[in-house]
Amino acid sequence: MSADTAIILYWWFFTIVVVAGAVGTVALRSLYHSALSLVVCLAGVAGYYVLLNAEFLAAAQVVIYIGAIMVLVISAILVSENVMGRQITLTNRLVWPGIIAAGTLFCIMVYANMRTIYAFDPEGAWLESNVRHIGWSLMATYTLPFEIASLLLFMAMIGAIIISRRDKPDA
Repeated sequence: MSADTAIILYWWFFTIVVVAGAVGTVALRSLYHSALSLVVCLAGVAGYYVLLNAEFLAAAQVVIYIGAIMVLVISAILVSENVMGRQITLTNRLVWPGIIAAGTLFCIMVYANMRTIYAFDPEGAWLESNVRHIGWSLMATYTLPFEIASLLLFMAMIGAIIISRRDKPDA
């Protein structure tokens, strides 16, 4: 199997993962299962980043979006679902117009993609990793802005702790 065939097969695999995750996100009735489908979709996007030799972006996608934000979203769903003691209706009467609009947009995009000529060079697909360059830029060129941003985030975290722990006045 040549390198360009392997890249194309991986691209199709990640495309199927992203599309299946996106369809599951909007089609499943359970909010929890929809959030898990979004995790699958975001993992497929991280796979695209790996194919593009952007390992840093793939790691950031996994750590930030899947590891932090989706854990927060799923935790919020688990804590807040059925708070009022009633089941939330997850149906919509605009399903068929939405399906027709999405199908039309899909057909337009497929047509535009078929009419576009792409120049793919499989030899240029294996480029040098950019993680070392990003790390060097953060620690050499952009040291001061990086440290200022970390200090501002630290101050915001302390402020959030102080606001949340404020004692209630005596009544």
